[in-house]
Amino acid sequence: MKKVLKVSFAVASMAFTSMSFAQCDDTNLDAWDQVREDAAGQMDVVAGGLDGTACRLEVSATTDNSQRARVQDRSPSCENSFRGRFMINADNFGVLANNQRNKVHNIQCNVNDNGGAVACANVGVLQLRLQGDNGTNIFRSFVTDEGPATAADNRRKFDVPVNSGEQAFEYQWIRASAPGASDGVFRMWANSNTTEASPDVEYTDLQNYNYCIDRINLGIIEPTNAWANNKTNVKLQLDEYESRRQTAIGLN
Repeated sequence: MKKVLKVSFAVASMAFTSMSFAQCDDTNLDAWDQVREDAAGQMDVVAGGLDGTACRLEVSATTDNSQRARVQDRSPSCENSFRGRFMINADNFGVLANNQRNKVHNIQCNVNDNGGAVACANVGVLQLRLQGDNGTNIFRSFVTDEGPATAADNRRKFDVPVNSGEQAFEYQWIRASAPGASDGVFRMWANSNTTEASPDVEYTDLQNYNYCIDRINLGIIEPTNAWANNKTNVKLQLDEYESRRQTAIGLN
């Protein structure tokens, strides 16, 4: 259910695959660096993973929208180059209303982790928020950018559809080469797109030198009241999280 690969110069190590565990239960969560489950029953590891794996993670909201159910990866160490991928199945929710929103995935820059090596002008570097959009489900998203076009909030905003069924989302983030440089990169391959040359989202002009990657969160991170009140105990299915520092991941 969780894989971490640190790839440099074609040398890789792998740990925490779902097949490493004898059974699908909450002991599998020990593979994560931090687990937050504010209310009992919000988070479960169950048999029948996405894309044919052994186990999947199910998370749900309570009627209190302050209750979180998320896992966290702290294996990054102020990374200048980062690739992440996870699988999601949101079919249990049907078509979400526009005000039914939840942060499913974000990556963060944290000065407490990197010792101030990078300013971390904002904590959030990338955010994917699952919500409705006039009859379809989307990730309403942003990636940090301090360029003039995003001066109001330092966010380059984009939407990607979240199709029905089991879908993989992969992204690449690269830090700009110098202060003020506009050569930071973000790319996303949505809905199991594995064509490296054809990302669904691509920016190659980001001003993001004041950031690096320290933490990754996945789950019920911040639901709205409308989500919590109308989707109480509805299970969001997640699986196959994997991170690397450079190379593409693709479907297994």
